[in-house]
Amino acid sequence: MPETDPDADRHDSEYRELRDKGYAPEIARELSADGEDPAKRPDEHPPYDARTTEELRELAQELGVVQQQDMNRPELIAALRQIK
Repeated sequence: MPETDPDADRHDSEYRELRDKGYAPEIARELSADGEDPAKRPDEHPPYDARTTEELRELAQELGVVQQQDMNRPELIAALRQIK
């Protein structure tokens, strides 16, 4: 029988909470998996709402969002939040 992570539900809820706050998927995944309280971590990767439009475009391009150059700031944030 495969081993299960007893904290999987906690990790999943932390991941969703961080994504809702605007963290990129890879950062939210890393932060939710390390077992620390997210409120006590340094904010190395600011939430989407705290980033400039240019920073959002660069991140969207890195993550493969199509036509990010044609999107406005709210559209960029929405597209980034859709990436899992």
